[in-house]
Amino acid sequence: MNGDAFRRCPVALGVPRRGLQMSKEARKVTTNGPDPRAAARGFVALVLDQARIDPERRPSADMRRWCRDLATGLGVPPREVIDTTRELLQEALRLEQVAHLTSGVESAPPERILSGLLADGGDPD
Repeated sequence: MNGDAFRRCPVALGVPRRGLQMSKEARKVTTNGPDPRAAARGFVALVLDQARIDPERRPSADMRRWCRDLATGLGVPPREVIDTTRELLQEALRLEQVAHLTSGVESAPPERILSGLLADGGDPD
């Protein structure tokens, strides 16, 4: 199948073929964005990279907004004040736990050993 034919293919466009119905679950996944567990995992990865560089740095407004949006999307109150990247990492890890607990699927959040980064004034190594 050449590229043009693939682009016109109803399945490739997300349109079910005649007689083929998409399940409610499939429609929900395609219209509501990424799985909250994946969104939380990506957020943790980004914050972790920043915290390794400078755990005392103030997070950007965009990072704090992303954190609030993620908390709101998970249905939990966001942390009011986040002054350091270390605090943002703590909140990101909390949200990752919430995402796994509220996913409706049996899944356990990954166990992370980040004591050096999470201890106040601690050496990240």
